[in-house]
Amino acid sequence: MKRQIACLGLALSLWTGLASPALAAGFADVPEGHWARDSVAYVTEKGLFQGAGGDRFIPDAVMTRSMLAEVLYRYAGAPAVTGSGTYSDVPDGAYYRDAVTWAYQSGLYPDSGAATGGELKPDEAVQRGEFAVMLYRFALLTGDSPAAEEAPAGPFSDMEGVDGEVRLAVLGWACPNGILTGTGETTMDPEGGVTRAEAAVMLARYDQTFRWTGREKAEAPDGLEAARQELVALTNGLRQEAGEAPLETDETLMAAAQIRAEECAAMDDLDNYNHVRPDGGPFYTVLGDRLTGYASENLAMVSALSAREAVTVWENSSGHYQNMVNPEITRIGVGVARSDSGLYYYCQIFTDG
Repeated sequence: MKRQIACLGLALSLWTGLASPALAAGFADVPEGHWARDSVAYVTEKGLFQGAGGDRFIPDAVMTRSMLAEVLYRYAGAPAVTGSGTYSDVPDGAYYRDAVTWAYQSGLYPDSGAATGGELKPDEAVQRGEFAVMLYRFALLTGDSPAAEEAPAGPFSDMEGVDGEVRLAVLGWACPNGILTGTGETTMDPEGGVTRAEAAVMLARYDQTFRWTGREKAEAPDGLEAARQELVALTNGLRQEAGEAPLETDETLMAAAQIRAEECAAMDDLDNYNHVRPDGGPFYTVLGDRLTGYASENLAMVSALSAREAVTVWENSSGHYQNMVNPEITRIGVGVARSDSGLYYYCQIFTDG
């Protein structure tokens, strides 16, 4: 409960220093006194949102999945889009195609790692939980935020049993950073739709929290590095639960595990990714002279940039779990790489010295 109270307090404190409400005066449907007026002014001044024609913002209209992709694409500086991999229901001539393709290829959408041919339903409202996941992944991608830690549901009864990735993004990241607050004292409504006004508020809060003050970005240079750090932390958390000592990272092991993750991503063979290297040799040859004793390897392939999902896969497999909590090992190296098809490959290498 203390954690949630802190979240609510932070959310309230973020409103100081917003752009002048006069900047929203051009929108007749966002009049003086409108609850989202300051935020609408802020995000339109920054060029993240545009009006809906004439003098309208349409604050109560739903924020669709394609609209959110457009906003985040602008926020990222409209980077060049290469490749054609995207969802099957995104028409070639759609105004949002570049934005959705960028979001798809960047792994921002939940399930964006699914094989090309899956549907996005671009005109449907983005859900609150989905919005949090996409914004969290954007923060990891840009290095705006370090990886989040899992948090309890607290007073929010409707967060019990919610998908783990949504729980992490909502309770472990969006709420503590004041970006998302509950819809009531005991409800978060993770499946509820987001309006344009609500999206403007959340994005204004995000910008204030991570960019507005000009503070340095998180040390992690990209989302993959944040995922690597989280892999180590989650593994040591499991070891602590099992009564084992934490593992130390090793530069050589970290480099070797990253090579292995990239090898798996390059092969991108859903049926045969295993502990054999592309040249046919066993995985441990990547260690070279560093191998002086015992070594083991865990591999996982998931559709999201989510260290927690990879560790959950290993935790639910007895052999992989034993590798993580083995009392004989003392060091760990981890790697994460994304394949051209959008899948993420995770690697752990363990040694006894």
